[in-house]
Amino acid sequence: MIIPGLSLPRPSRRGAAAMLKSILPDVDWLLAHFSSKGEWVRFPPEFTDALKRLKIERYAELYLDERRIPNLLAQVMFDGEARASLETLGADATEAEVTAFMDEKIHELVSSAECWHIPKTPKEKATATQYWNSLSDEERREASRVAQIVWTGFLASFYNYLSAMVHRFTLTVLVRKAVDGDDDALAMAVQIDRSILVDLPYAVDRFRRAARECDASFFEKIGYRLANPVIRGRIRFRQLWLALAILDSMNLLDGSISHLEILDILSEAGMDRYENRIEAVEYLSKRIGEFRAFQRRVGGDLP
Repeated sequence: MIIPGLSLPRPSRRGAAAMLKSILPDVDWLLAHFSSKGEWVRFPPEFTDALKRLKIERYAELYLDERRIPNLLAQVMFDGEARASLETLGADATEAEVTAFMDEKIHELVSSAECWHIPKTPKEKATATQYWNSLSDEERREASRVAQIVWTGFLASFYNYLSAMVHRFTLTVLVRKAVDGDDDALAMAVQIDRSILVDLPYAVDRFRRAARECDASFFEKIGYRLANPVIRGRIRFRQLWLALAILDSMNLLDGSISHLEILDILSEAGMDRYENRIEAVEYLSKRIGEFRAFQRRVGGDLP
């Protein structure tokens, strides 16, 4: 179940840094598996096996509505009693009370990292196995639920931003255009995330219709995109771009805090200032400006 219309409260700077510090290592590890030499996108076997165990499928349907992707995080952090508690605070709650509540939920999510963290080394795998064996059946079900939601949201977000980097349009834009009948947009979307072709109902129906009608033009468009690699060249500032997107989802890039404070958050989260060209606040300001320009570009119409 996706929670509609639930806007995440703004956390404190410490809470935001804790969230980034918990998420970024896994994300950067996965991004590193994207080739910089024009080859196919290949997730490591550990991640593919984890997705299979968690039965993560049909996440492509999230592209039909861009609001559903960030709402997955709300589903993890504000499920059941947590959402009721947030609503109990009501409109009269002070900003400090809401921020403290958000920080508490972030702490709970970070503390449950064993549920969704990807073990990468033999030692981490052994620790993960030991942790799993120590859980009761009920705890295992809850751990699986959290991991499933977190990684479903991650995959949709990941491909969405990857599409914007490659095509200048997010998958939510391309899929919307495809559903409106634009086969070029569908082909561009499939190039980024091939699961669209088998898991998105519209794409499945369109493929079947093309097969029945022997629509050579459609298959030429799809075939051309499938034959081309997703990534050409290195993704610049890949970790910083994703970190800024996460902070934006936390309402921390709206001018409520200074760029110096944002730099402190990134540093506390373990972001390498030199590698991401944010050695000083003026450099970060430039990077944020580039990120905002990037967002404006991806929100336009297809040519």
